Amino acid sequence: MIQQMLKEIELAYGVTVLHAVEAGSRAWGFASVDSDYDVRFIFKYPDSRYLMYRKPLDCIESVTMKYDFVGWDIYKALHLLEKSNSSLIEHLRSPIVYVNRMPDMPLLRVNLSRLAHHYIGLAESHMKRYWVRENDVSAKKMLYVVRCVLCAYYIFEHIATPPVVFDQLTGVDHELDVITERLLKAKQSECSTIYSNRIRYLTCLDFRNLHHRANQLPNDDEFDCELILEKIRKDERSNYESS
Repeated sequence: MIQQMLKEIELAYGVTVLHAVEAGSRAWGFASVDSDYDVRFIFKYPDSRYLMYRKPLDCIESVTMKYDFVGWDIYKALHLLEKSNSSLIEHLRSPIVYVNRMPDMPLLRVNLSRLAHHYIGLAESHMKRYWVRENDVSAKKMLYVVRCVLCAYYIFEHIATPPVVFDQLTGVDHELDVITERLLKAKQSECSTIYSNRIRYLTCLDFRNLHHRANQLPNDDEFDCELILEKIRKDERSNYESS
């Protein structure tokens, strides 16, 4: 079903899907019975399209009742990867892959300092959005905050890119692990349990200190975008010659 929908997107927009994965709760390992399919993909236009006067779309979205497709043009994706964008890095490491025409992932080197700052910033923005504006916060929304904090802690502890699957992130902070287990059980159950927003551990997080710790991480690894593009071009030439 999903592969067919991706082919329809290719035909409708005149693009080639290079990489497509499942994102969100299904990739993280805490999908509930009513979870949507969040498909994220990277695409490219034919080379001649980039030379036309009107710039082609760099983002494609297609949303139905159950399926949410969002894709980025390869150049936009590489621009985000240069910034160590956490969402896109996770998409490239998702355990659920629908299309894979991208170069091997060892080519992608992550700036851990930038990545940690991304996760901490996301946790902050989620806190401001959910805790301040709502009297009660659902387990799902609270998990967004918890997961970002866990990813930052994982980077601090292991000096490495955090895994995508949620239960591989635990083990760094016991109190946060207990909160995570309780929220995961609520999220995966059929009941729409709502938790009070008075979880002291989360409301007392010192984001300034977390950003300070992120500043101490390695800050010199960069994505070699030109190398990735050359690998894509080489693969395309090989596929053309063999067809």
